[in-house]
Amino acid sequence: MRMFLRTLSIVVVMSCVACSAGSLRVPGIFSHNMVLQRDRPVPVWGTAAPGATVTVHLDSAVSSVKANARGSWTARLPARTAGGPFVLTIIAFSDTTTFRNVMIGDVWFCSGQSNMEMGVGNLTDAQNVIDSANYPDIRLFTVGKVSREKPADTVAGTWLTCTPANIRLGAWNGFSATAYFFGRSIYQTQHIPIGLVHASWGGSPAESWIPLSSLKSDPRLNPYVGTYKKIIAEYPSLEKRYREQMAAWDSVAAARVSPTMLADSGNRGVDSGWASASFTDAKWPTMDLPRYIEPLLPIDGAVWFRRVVEIPATAAGKELILSLGVIDDMDVTYFNGERIGATGAETPNFWTVPRSYSIPASIVKKGRAVIAVRLFDQFGAGGFGGTARQMFLSPPSGRSIPLAGAWRYRIERGVDPLVRNPHQRPDAPVSPDGLALPSGLYNGMIAPLTRMPIRGTIWYQGESNTNRPEDYETLLTTLIGSWRTAWGFRFPFLIVQLANYMASPTVPTESGWASVRAAQAAVAAIVPDCGLASAVDIGDAWDIHPKNKQEVGRRLALAARAIVYKESVVALGPRFSSVEFKADEARVSWADVGGGLVVRGDTLRQFALSGADRRFYWADARIDGATVVVKSSRVPSPVAVRYAWSDNPAGCNLFNKDGLPAIPFRTDTWDASLGGR
Repeated sequence: MRMFLRTLSIVVVMSCVACSAGSLRVPGIFSHNMVLQRDRPVPVWGTAAPGATVTVHLDSAVSSVKANARGSWTARLPARTAGGPFVLTIIAFSDTTTFRNVMIGDVWFCSGQSNMEMGVGNLTDAQNVIDSANYPDIRLFTVGKVSREKPADTVAGTWLTCTPANIRLGAWNGFSATAYFFGRSIYQTQHIPIGLVHASWGGSPAESWIPLSSLKSDPRLNPYVGTYKKIIAEYPSLEKRYREQMAAWDSVAAARVSPTMLADSGNRGVDSGWASASFTDAKWPTMDLPRYIEPLLPIDGAVWFRRVVEIPATAAGKELILSLGVIDDMDVTYFNGERIGATGAETPNFWTVPRSYSIPASIVKKGRAVIAVRLFDQFGAGGFGGTARQMFLSPPSGRSIPLAGAWRYRIERGVDPLVRNPHQRPDAPVSPDGLALPSGLYNGMIAPLTRMPIRGTIWYQGESNTNRPEDYETLLTTLIGSWRTAWGFRFPFLIVQLANYMASPTVPTESGWASVRAAQAAVAAIVPDCGLASAVDIGDAWDIHPKNKQEVGRRLALAARAIVYKESVVALGPRFSSVEFKADEARVSWADVGGGLVVRGDTLRQFALSGADRRFYWADARIDGATVVVKSSRVPSPVAVRYAWSDNPAGCNLFNKDGLPAIPFRTDTWDASLGGR
């Protein structure tokens, strides 16, 4: 009997060991090539067999811990200074997990929407940036996109060394350009390993990145809690209805020919002479291009565009290249009445193809010429989808003729999309798995990482909240507070102030973009350990994703160097301090002037004044020492002043001598002015 019991116990012990084999797990943030935060205790956590002893080795440091009844365990290694590479080994029974090439340095968390997500491959000089991205001590981790109703416990992704081959990998044409340029600048000044954890989702609003408990804690954010509850409650029935609608739609799809596409009934405009250089289009309205025609023209159909250009004598009798950028969907293009090119359904993905047509030398004459484009939009938001720089007429030598700006236009045929196609493809309901669920991205992409020590966060987001800018200061303050609570300490938080975008107004106007910029500046000034990197001068009127991410990253790094690394650097442009209204002028005082105020160009622009009538007018401005004096003959008794207050304050040109732009501001608190002149 004794022998039997002894044999039985050996079998039981061996069975337990066998049961534990393969049960050791750690979250996805642990991998080869990872960076662990220096100067802080290093937590390593995961799951194993309940009661198993887990031993963690990092270089000479060792920590052992037992898994609890649920199998969870957390080991803590002592803090250490920057260095490496090291090997991190985790052992539980016969299971061993090893991560090699581990560095100790500073880990920066990089988050936001599409301008943070935009990869290095989208830059104008992408190939040069990629070819030079050889920094083995910079490590890159991109968090997989996940939205969850409840917090997740891990993320998808893997750490990569920064090499030309690795930096081109990523969801949107490579690793985040903003994060990379920031990390590169920090590495070049601090000379320590840098880990960049990138967690972004293009188009995401701020409320999706905030835990539900924090949204509930502030009554001002109740509408977002209501949105969360509505999505969760309604999705099952809406999704069921959507599947039924799709089944019905698909059942007759075979009997339709492109059911959602408008057929072109023929080019009537050319028969009316609209391509001809002699045609008079003076009564046609104008539209600034490039842009999509909707919502200005809420139609599908054919629209003609005409532009007069002056051909220099040096280009006469020579072949020219006409570039128009992307046109959605189809086009036929003419030069002085002669058809020079067309792109339609015969071209794969025609709605994404940049147009470039050759103009024969035989029809190029000195003097006035007319470019005419017949655009046909068969579905959706048709128009000119490229950038201003892509629209030009290029002679064989000499300067190109820019074509962005005002074009005459006329509708040849316009059809209301809903009237012509009331049974178009059903729209899918808002899903808890999508980016619009309040708290969803926090649960899926942030919560699993909050046990990992970091040095700080850079944040580039806000475009998706410009429709409700009055909430943004509260949202961003709540987001920062909730993240700091989750991580357990007040880490630095560095904010990119939105870039200039869309058409520059001809008169002072209200602006959701300007209001979000003001909220970002207010949060950076009020919330401790926050910094601001303004991009108000480096945007693109026609591209919501401006390409100059090098300067965005550099300015973020300046903020980090001042706030985190305690360097004596100027990290912010001139910031409004106070204003004195006296007689017919406003005298604005500034903080953060660095080496002093300067104007880039001849005269200061983008200042506006208002009297008690709340009507703003453009104003003259000049630098006077450490102040700016603002005056307008239209405002004899000013009571409010604004600077760079629009979606796109193009030409805003007040800087400090250190090369950083003045922060947009307004002195009034009016909900909405009557406009301006």
